[in-house]
Amino acid sequence: MKKSLRRVALLLGALLLGALLLGALLLGALAVGVAIAFLFNAWHDPISGGQSPDNFFASREKARIYASFDPTIERQFVRLTPENANGWFHTFAEPIQSFELYQSQNPTRPTATRRVIVLQPLGAWKPEEADLLEPLRAYCSDFFQLPARIVPPLSLAPVDNSSRPSGYFPGRKQYDAGLILSQILEPNLPTDAVAYLGVTMEDLKADDLSFVFGLGSWHERVGVYSLGRYFPKKRAVKLAPLDKKRALYRAMQVLNHETGHMLGLTHCTVYRCSMNGAISLPDSDRTPLEYCPLCQQKLAWNIGYSVSERAHQLQNFYRKEGLQNSPVETPKE
Repeated sequence: MKKSLRRVALLLGALLLGALLLGALLLGALAVGVAIAFLFNAWHDPISGGQSPDNFFASREKARIYASFDPTIERQFVRLTPENANGWFHTFAEPIQSFELYQSQNPTRPTATRRVIVLQPLGAWKPEEADLLEPLRAYCSDFFQLPARIVPPLSLAPVDNSSRPSGYFPGRKQYDAGLILSQILEPNLPTDAVAYLGVTMEDLKADDLSFVFGLGSWHERVGVYSLGRYFPKKRAVKLAPLDKKRALYRAMQVLNHETGHMLGLTHCTVYRCSMNGAISLPDSDRTPLEYCPLCQQKLAWNIGYSVSERAHQLQNFYRKEGLQNSPVETPKE
């Protein structure tokens, strides 16, 4: 009897020990699974740029995007690499916005009653500077295949008189682009505007950046960009014909870039493209004028235009304004 009880006790002890060991193994496996899931969630985003090479997920996503296009079309564009990227790409790491991700983000889109791009001059303009506005309006309409109009100028006084000390920086002669959006453009947003773009000759800054070419809010449908750095430093100097052509070319690039942001496009980290970020004027000058195939795919889906008709109208515009047949290069002296 005692031997039987001892055997039962040993058996129960063995079962209990086995259960404890199994529980420990399960807890260990659970801990490892949680750790792997944490690391995957921390590293799986396809991030490109900055001081680090593309992670596995970024490389895989770029390869998938390249393969999604017809090779005869895709090879007409230049893939973005650390060797051909500009300063912005090397400074900031940014996520890759695929076409599918763009669609899922519910970007601003034209509607039957809200489909005009409105250009809003801000502050003082010399006559020859103001001469850029009509070509910009025509280019904007051709590029985005939407109606575009210019409205009467607005003063920057609401920002000058802002109760926040960051509204205007007299020493640097700069305006806070964020305050222009919130204090001037948002209150005056036209009801038929899919995008309301402030255009100024004044220099701009935003947050911790010493200057910006422009700033846009896709949720509020407002943006502002500056043409001030595209002209000679002394605005009293009369512009030579080449300076006018260069200023128009640069203004076209920043216009399509900032309007792209307002339609939900983020900085392109896949191809050399007008949606590449720019951290300086040389950066901006090296940036192509046209969108890459990925950003064109997003734009065509958003607006619903004929790709061939858009290309035809843009080429007519380039010829009319005396720009190069391949306007991806900045006009040179």
